Amino acid sequence: MEMEPHLPVEWQEALASLSAAARLWCRRGALDLAVVDAVRHRALAFSHQLYAERIPVYRRLAGDGDLFAAADVATLASELMLTGDVFKSYSPAWLDAGDYARLTDWLGEICIHRPAIDLDGVKDLRTWRARLRREEIYVG
Repeated sequence: MEMEPHLPVEWQEALASLSAAARLWCRRGALDLAVVDAVRHRALAFSHQLYAERIPVYRRLAGDGDLFAAADVATLASELMLTGDVFKSYSPAWLDAGDYARLTDWLGEICIHRPAIDLDGVKDLRTWRARLRREEIYVG
């Protein structure tokens, strides 16, 4: 698994372990499910911490419920799961008006990456998405 330089080492290691376990499971290899489950829980706790630090909408959700310190999977699953609606929470008027600055700001609220794209000359959705792809942000 290729390591992501912008992610904490502990998170990268947990994800690499889970990826290795998934490959072993696909080959019908022997797995210690208790160990895999413990690593998964650790990865979820790292994810929660990272998301609370870097994703404004998630930080607000965790803050509203006073859940910054939450680390157990049951609490994370019951209190901090977002629906897919967050990814459609932009105003269609922004698209209609070609307000790519506003759309870029909105992406910064819901993503772990802060888009820092040059919007000079962006007049259509295709160009905006191409600029985002340069930063490895893919909008569907």
